[in-house]
Amino acid sequence: MSSSSRLVPYVLAELPYSVAQMAVLDCGCGYGRWGRAVRSRRGGREAFVVGSEIFERYALANRLSTSYDELVLCDIRRVPFRHGSFDLVLACEVIEHMDKQDGIRFLRHLKLVAKRRVIVTTPNGYYPQGAADENIFQVHRSTWSVSDLRKLDFRVKGVGLFIVGPPSTLPSIVRRPLWLVAEAFARISELGPIARLLKIFPRIGAFLLSVGDR
Repeated sequence: MSSSSRLVPYVLAELPYSVAQMAVLDCGCGYGRWGRAVRSRRGGREAFVVGSEIFERYALANRLSTSYDELVLCDIRRVPFRHGSFDLVLACEVIEHMDKQDGIRFLRHLKLVAKRRVIVTTPNGYYPQGAADENIFQVHRSTWSVSDLRKLDFRVKGVGLFIVGPPSTLPSIVRRPLWLVAEAFARISELGPIARLLKIFPRIGAFLLSVGDR
């Protein structure tokens, strides 16, 4: 599954100070961004990290990396793990690829699989996306709000302000400087005062970062 690099420091901040000797599940691991992120954390090399992925090409790409100790090719809507199998479970930029009811069942099940914490990220509201990498599972099928996630007993924070990029119909000579401006605003939204505001008012964030503790 796809994910935004803007989310990495925020997700890492929700992990324990050290993940040594912990079992970590990365649901919808894609090309391994979140496995690498866990490995970069203190004690990350001593953690047991499992990646699960439905798209075979992504799973095969991770076989040559050191991001995961085990890889499971499966439909993560039906996570094939027992209750309490992992200390930490990540589902970053995943639930929007599921139908809403599937996503709700999936999140409830993750709370049973995790012994300590579940961390979920998703776009805030409607964010259209079609197939990518010849992968039909990349299509966005549902939208998620702060209230949706709070109803499932997650603590929710906003990350970044939603920045609209220039339309693709514009000539590239015009689009490039407009993209630079949009990216500058996106960076500004990550500064301390705005980041603190987004924790209080997550509804104005571009992404939702949700944490569920056992």
